[in-house]
Amino acid sequence: MASLRLPDDLREAFKEPMGRVYTDPATLLRDAKTTGDGPIVAVGDVVTYHLRQANREPAVAFIDGKTEREAVNDEVQATLAESDAERVNVENPPATL
Repeated sequence: MASLRLPDDLREAFKEPMGRVYTDPATLLRDAKTTGDGPIVAVGDVVTYHLRQANREPAVAFIDGKTEREAVNDEVQATLAESDAERVNVENPPATL
């Protein structure tokens, strides 16, 4: 599989989120319903955890066992481990896709 590497001179351009960032799962789910109830892509363990707590499985979730560069707590880890969803483990060095 080919990988792409972001040039060092462009890394700063991608430090800030593009588009709306949700911190409340209820607001995210409300907005998803008003825009067609489309698929939700969760980026992060805590986001995925909160969606599952709200009984909404994301179409895709990117998780790594960490939040803010620290290990997630046992409750989050256990909830993420409960899923029957297919998992694909990948290595993701900094600045690569």
